[in-house]
Amino acid sequence: MQFDEIAKIEVFSWLISFIAVYLLAKQGWGAGAMAAGFLVRQILVTAGSFAATYRQYPIRLFHISDLRETVPLLRFGFFDLSSRWADFLANHLDKLIVGKWLGAASLGYYNLAFTFLMLPTARLGYVVARVSFPVFARVRHDAALLQDYFQKANRNALVMLFFFSGCWPGPW
Repeated sequence: MQFDEIAKIEVFSWLISFIAVYLLAKQGWGAGAMAAGFLVRQILVTAGSFAATYRQYPIRLFHISDLRETVPLLRFGFFDLSSRWADFLANHLDKLIVGKWLGAASLGYYNLAFTFLMLPTARLGYVVARVSFPVFARVRHDAALLQDYFQKANRNALVMLFFFSGCWPGPW
């Protein structure tokens, strides 16, 4: 895997995105500057990732005979899409219910409290995922070592989350 190349692509895309947001905000775009910066970053990451992987995985156009080969991919894609929709509903159905039954003000308080509560998990999860994936990729051929690293990463993440949840200021 080309982790150094991926890191360079991400750093470059963040830098260009920051510059785009700054320049657009200075010209009065408001919140649109952030949306445009997000789009710029996603386009740069996609183009950079495509360019970095094209040498190893060249894309060829589909032929009529290749359509039969796409059926398993479409089936997998359907199940993946269904899973993502179910996950979306599981993560946002509570907000729909609170907003509908208790009103916008209660939804605002609920969303703020929920976001504040999930902040340690989201931040730690992002860091653990970004750090552990290259480690797991390097030891992927040694199943025992991979399992050991996976268990250590999960154990350490849980200990840190337990610490944060116990020390997090609350209403008590």
